[in-house]
Amino acid sequence: MFSMADFLSRFSLESSSSSLWFIVLVTVGIVVIANFVIGVLQQRRHAVRSVLGVPGPDGHWLKGHIDYAGFDGAGLKYHVKCATEFKTCYRLWVGPLKSLVVLCHPDTIQVIQSSNAPKERFVYNLVRPFIGDGLITSEGDKWFRMRRLLTPAFHFEILKPYVRVFQESTNVLLEKWSSQERGEVELFHHISLMTLDSVLKCALSYRTNCQTQEKQDPYIVVVYEASSQILTRLMNPLLHNDNIYKLTSDGRKFFKNCDFAHAKADEMIKARRKALQDDAREGEAEEKENIWIFLTSC
Repeated sequence: MFSMADFLSRFSLESSSSSLWFIVLVTVGIVVIANFVIGVLQQRRHAVRSVLGVPGPDGHWLKGHIDYAGFDGAGLKYHVKCATEFKTCYRLWVGPLKSLVVLCHPDTIQVIQSSNAPKERFVYNLVRPFIGDGLITSEGDKWFRMRRLLTPAFHFEILKPYVRVFQESTNVLLEKWSSQERGEVELFHHISLMTLDSVLKCALSYRTNCQTQEKQDPYIVVVYEASSQILTRLMNPLLHNDNIYKLTSDGRKFFKNCDFAHAKADEMIKARRKALQDDAREGEAEEKENIWIFLTSC
């Protein structure tokens, strides 16, 4: 049997051990929270310094300009208002930790286009899973190499034959508008479909009739869904972290859409490559060569 002294001694040891573990856990918790707060403050400081001296409209202290600068008609009106007021460029905030500079004048855009400044990684990291690490998202030596490879394919004389494709897609759009009743027309959806129709026809000879079909091609549906998901994520600071986004239902659907789009694009490119290899007709060698330049850089 244990005496009262033995019991109190054992209880004292167990209490000391528990207290020690409690102190360790509290210390670890404090360190984690402190690192998180320091990281947030550093992000805020970097975001503020990035747009220091750039004028811009007033925004909410927490949400920034999320409620105003959306990707819809109201957002377009807001950007037009800002461009009219600030003339050359203006800053916007996406939450408290992400700042952006919007360029709205040829002179400011030319400065960026003629510089070798590194690309803004935040936005490109959002679109990279969908469009891959190609000319748009790459930088440095890889970007220069791909740019040098693609430059001959965008010569004015080479692009001339594609004017017919642009006209064809534009005529489809105009015929669709002329058949509608008078009233307001939502331009973004129609123009983006026309653009996608032209790109698929020119680059991959892939005809979908996406401008007129009521039931869209699955590839077109996936492209639209993924694009919408990227914009939604851009305007929601809670989804900027990759690990958090992958845990959401929208994140899982986005990466599923990316896999489908990549598989379909590979299928179209392989089919186009085979068609170009089989096509030995005279007079198409130059077009074949330049399309190959595009396909091999995708």
